[in-house]
Amino acid sequence: MSPRPLPAHPARVLLLALPAALLSCRSAPRAPEPAPSASGADLAAEIGARNRSIDPTLVPLFSALDEALASDNRPLARHLLAQLQAQRLGPTESAAVERVQLVIDGRELQESLRLEVISRPTSSAGQEREALLLASHGLALPVLLDLPPGLLIRSHRALSPTGQEFIDADQVQTEVPLRLEIPAGERAELSLGRYPIQFAGALAVQERLALSTRDGVARHADRALPLHDLEVQSSQRTLLFGELPKQALDEQPLLELLARPGLLDRPAEDFLPALLERTVRIAPSRQSAALLGLSKLAQDLSDEQLLKITPALRWLGGVEDEVPSPLRWRSLLAEFIAASERSQALPGPREPEPGLVLPANQGAG
Repeated sequence: MSPRPLPAHPARVLLLALPAALLSCRSAPRAPEPAPSASGADLAAEIGARNRSIDPTLVPLFSALDEALASDNRPLARHLLAQLQAQRLGPTESAAVERVQLVIDGRELQESLRLEVISRPTSSAGQEREALLLASHGLALPVLLDLPPGLLIRSHRALSPTGQEFIDADQVQTEVPLRLEIPAGERAELSLGRYPIQFAGALAVQERLALSTRDGVARHADRALPLHDLEVQSSQRTLLFGELPKQALDEQPLLELLARPGLLDRPAEDFLPALLERTVRIAPSRQSAALLGLSKLAQDLSDEQLLKITPALRWLGGVEDEVPSPLRWRSLLAEFIAASERSQALPGPREPEPGLVLPANQGAG
């Protein structure tokens, strides 16, 4: 199905968070891999130059410290630092020890940071949204986060009442540097910019946001600690448009509709709007169960009937790639059912089941 704009339709917005697991197979753009601060050869040259300028008797300790940092073995790194600090150090050795101390403390501060990118509407009309960075930490003193502008990755997938799709994605630099003070025990937020939501005629829109950061520092207790490869939790939302009721649903209304005798023998345009209204309103906690129920029901459908419900399967499974045939759909659905049954057989808590994972985007985040 080729993406194309949807016809005009009045809109109002209801937010429903989507489970991350159901979006694991989506083909939304991924954040680019951060560029390393220096190549392996550059780092080796830097370490070699440093080792030539320090006391030869301390080179083994510094080399072991380098290896501990490379593997992020912080207990060992702190132990080696204590051994070095017990030695008589010259200016070069003292400066190297201080740099390592900052790196270790920066990594531990970084672990305490909780960062997430989300969006919210800027007006009741819901035609514009604002991206926000939410930040908190578990330390006793405030933290000042100081990073260059980041890369905001947005993906929007709209669905019309007749099953037509429109997918829009982009990557833009944030309008401001990622600089904000995070008080102890509180959550701070930073506006990353606003953007329009213009999917006229959409029944619902799936939105996914991610934020790629560059290296910077965190200022804490009068120290500037380096930050590298910060993790920012992405977010997913379903935006409901038109005159849909605000109440979220479980999977039962959808499955009961499809169980009506003769429904799937009628033309798809007769029932798709009702089918998709029930589909897009399913609560996040029930989407996996809805996909499983729909997958089991599809086992007894003819090829023609199966193709009529593919818009619902694509939405619940987060599928954006084309599925070439009913045979391939049946294979995917069988794999999903088997994976669900294996997971249900496992003892103890378990993660939600993923959606349909297509070969073209296996492993996508």
